[in-house]
Amino acid sequence: MKRLKMMRQLDAFRETFCAEGFDACIVTANPDLRWLTGWDYTFDSEKAHVALITPDLAFLHTDARYSGVMRSRDTEGIWQINDERISHAACIARVLATLAKVKVGEPLSVFVENDLPLYQYRALEKALNDEAYPGLSKARLVESESLILKLRAIKNPDEIALLRRAQQITDTAFNKLLEWLRPGLTEIEVATELEYLMRTGGADSVAFPSIVASGPNSANPHAVPTTRALAPGDFVVIDFGARYQDYCADTTRTLCIGSPSMQQQEIYGAVLEAHNAAKAFIRPGITGAEAFECANDVLKSHGLSENFLHSLGHGLGLAVHELPRLAAKENTPLVAGNVVSVEPGVYIPDLGGVRIEDCGVVTEKGFESFTTLPHELMVI
Repeated sequence: MKRLKMMRQLDAFRETFCAEGFDACIVTANPDLRWLTGWDYTFDSEKAHVALITPDLAFLHTDARYSGVMRSRDTEGIWQINDERISHAACIARVLATLAKVKVGEPLSVFVENDLPLYQYRALEKALNDEAYPGLSKARLVESESLILKLRAIKNPDEIALLRRAQQITDTAFNKLLEWLRPGLTEIEVATELEYLMRTGGADSVAFPSIVASGPNSANPHAVPTTRALAPGDFVVIDFGARYQDYCADTTRTLCIGSPSMQQQEIYGAVLEAHNAAKAFIRPGITGAEAFECANDVLKSHGLSENFLHSLGHGLGLAVHELPRLAAKENTPLVAGNVVSVEPGVYIPDLGGVRIEDCGVVTEKGFESFTTLPHELMVI
């Protein structure tokens, strides 16, 4: 059973790139490697690994800092793990040369992700033209958006369970934060406490640096926490998420310090209406653009669409931003198994901003939220 689970995603990837006409694929992104291998607690933020996947081979070049852990994870012997002290390019070229001998008379077609660092791409090109490997000189490196991203966009039940757990940790931490939160605390203090609560509540780490933006700072969608203290009359936008076994949660709630003004209530009400409309609208078959327009039409009816500065949402999984995208120009239909955020927002300079975000899974019946936090405007 364990081997079947580990092979399922690797085989799906092989089927995909073979259908595209590739002989091999080079993979370097850590979330992609985590998805292909199924190894948790293995990949950190360093770009220290390169995998070469062919129809018959799963080869991973790394270094001695990681190889021991990887071999202990690969109990089924699916991967060839190599930690020779040579460059990734030299190691991959040597393995490709063996493949080239098998495919006589035709140049190899090798897929590379378009986020491969330029220096690595150039090193690969140089290695393929090494006179030691004459059969590789005509090999083609084909760049494109990661084929794995499209496969990762549809979550299996095991992944959905991990995402639910990440969200549960996130929600529990926020509820505890509310018991502690008070005016006078700085944005940095609030962000630090929230991340502490997520980590002590079961998170392996945070999915991304938490956003705590108060008063005029909350008009900046991706504000960085500062030493500004929370003060009466502030909107406070808090965007946060736990990471659990490498899977990410993402949630935003907006609070008010003291009683909200009539204008603040109206803005918050408009964003909540857009949020609820989009969640009710999302289902398999609609596009990301249609989901965006559903929320945007609500905000337009309140005269606030010009203050909606970003997309409606994004996919979640091993990265906090992945496919699918709920954006104005995204025409890819949603399918059951997509996990997405729904996060309309309104941002008004000098006044502040409001964002309300849930994440959940697209099912045959519609959108099922993982987020359990209340949606009404919370007053501190």
